[in-house]
Amino acid sequence: MDVPSPMGIRRFENLARRFVDVGDGVCMTGRSWAIGIYAFTVLPVLLLLSAVWYQPYIPLGELMRDCLLVAEVSKDCCHIYYGAVSNLGVLIWAGAAAILFFSAIVVGLLGADQHRGYLVQFVLAGILTTLLCVDDFFLVHDIVLPKLGFSEMLAYAVYAAFALLYVFTARNEILAARWPMFLISIFCLALSVKIDVFMNIDSDFRLLVEDGAKLMGIVAWFSFHAEAAACTLQRLSQKGTDSPEAVRLV
Repeated sequence: MDVPSPMGIRRFENLARRFVDVGDGVCMTGRSWAIGIYAFTVLPVLLLLSAVWYQPYIPLGELMRDCLLVAEVSKDCCHIYYGAVSNLGVLIWAGAAAILFFSAIVVGLLGADQHRGYLVQFVLAGILTTLLCVDDFFLVHDIVLPKLGFSEMLAYAVYAAFALLYVFTARNEILAARWPMFLISIFCLALSVKIDVFMNIDSDFRLLVEDGAKLMGIVAWFSFHAEAAACTLQRLSQKGTDSPEAVRLV
């Protein structure tokens, strides 16, 4: 039996450390917090997808696909569980957008000129999140754009361009937060899009992987931005209370 070399062990330790010792803007630091946040983000999604896959009562497509798409092809329309996983993703998108816009308002009140980087981050992320939420809810790239004569690739191109603008503009703020979670989100969402565009195999497993990766990406997106917003507001509020102006007001 081969024994891992010290060099291999050190590389693994360095990789694991990157997921723990992240940006200096993270307020919940340490191995315990890192393990807890990653586990709280990933495990519920895996458990939900496992339950959806192994339960024998409801067809997988009726739970994973959008409820309107399911209702159109269903022979016994309708049931409250239609599109349950898809609807859950829309709710999480909406929750993330609410957190981001609220954080942008608070940062603006604390000093838009002094904290312009955070303000731009939250506004751009909020707009992008809202666009993705609206797309999911109204099936923009699935139904709306094709009916208007546009390819669904147009929506993907717009979202990708906006995402690149967001990453480039707020790269310092992203790297200061728990950026591995951001990478997990981008990877999962990109994987879902790749399967949707390039894999035309009609099977339950393909649907589980595509929509499962999408849900994982949405949850990771929510987790990253919720933690980044909380830590940013905590840090800026502490700076505000330590300032001479705040002391005089007290």
